[in-house]
Amino acid sequence: MNLIEQLLVDGADDNVSITSILRKARFAASRLELLDLQSFLDNEENGYTDNSLLPKYRLLPGQLEILLTGYGWRYETSQLPLPCPNPIGQVLAMAGGADKFVCLSALYPPEVAERHGFREIPRARFNTSRATLVGILEGVRSRVFNWAIELDKAGVRGEGIDFSREDKAKALSITVNQFHGPVGGVSQGESAIGSIEQWDKTT
Repeated sequence: MNLIEQLLVDGADDNVSITSILRKARFAASRLELLDLQSFLDNEENGYTDNSLLPKYRLLPGQLEILLTGYGWRYETSQLPLPCPNPIGQVLAMAGGADKFVCLSALYPPEVAERHGFREIPRARFNTSRATLVGILEGVRSRVFNWAIELDKAGVRGEGIDFSREDKAKALSITVNQFHGPVGGVSQGESAIGSIEQWDKTT
């Protein structure tokens, strides 16, 4: 079974972990010399350092709360999504809990604090459903699986772990069409409440 066939079989099997699929996809992308795709897969596996590259499935809907001195926890009126740049392994761990909802410790963005006239950056936490974390896992799995389907349809299968020059050319064209240049492409304006600082539950 070649690399692309392995990706198809693994991607269709919910018992195969997303971390395993990502490692296999990174190896296939390396053998096919797809640098942009390697970067995307590396970000998914090891975490994003640039929120502007986050795919939309990594923007979590929910409700932000801030801790105001003398008032306690108060809900923010705006409901912007929370960017989730964390490595996929951390997302997997959080998504595996039993509770329907999760409370995440978030970093309140300094520019928003300044706009509101706060003298200091308040503590913040973010409430969202656990299903949104599962959605990240499914988003990654689907993206890799659909890419492998297109490669297979185009006859890009290789021999063992090796691919011909023609295979690499076809794979490059398919990958550009699948991921549209910059693989993430989410603007900073869509994730204005800042990034996750840690994934521990808060009370």
